[in-house]
Amino acid sequence: MAFFRRPTEEEPDPVASPTAEGGSPGSTPGSTLIGERTNLDGKIATGEDLFIRGAFEGTIEAESAVVVHRGGRVKASLAAGEVAIHGRVEGDISAGGLVEISETGSLTGDIRAPAVKVSAGASFRGQITRGKGGTGAQKGAAEKTAPTAESAGGRAANSSGGR
Repeated sequence: MAFFRRPTEEEPDPVASPTAEGGSPGSTPGSTLIGERTNLDGKIATGEDLFIRGAFEGTIEAESAVVVHRGGRVKASLAAGEVAIHGRVEGDISAGGLVEISETGSLTGDIRAPAVKVSAGASFRGQITRGKGGTGAQKGAAEKTAPTAESAGGRAANSSGGR
């Protein structure tokens, strides 16, 4: 039984970077993993890093990083310190730091964060509002809104009718 295992070369340690796509949080004290064959519905509130390889539907509030691995599926409103998407996410994201969508990632929903990175090949459909987000977001903060964007194969299309 491989209950506890070390990350391999193909699976970098997610502690080294919250955007690391592989790895197991088993060597990281204070992290939570939703496994590949796990489907959860409900609300998650955590102060730990959250790694999602399976499926989750509901609400996520994480003070630290949330990583949706390749093959992971999330339908949720998500508030976190940082977010890395390598799988599929449907729902709005509010982050206090970086939101990153990798080349294997897909997001349908709006983002509120001070920094957003969308890699070539990623899929994104929604709006970006630059500003502090996360679990302690203040609603009256100054905003800078980007037009609705859809990205496929690294190409963004402005669907706002040319503002």
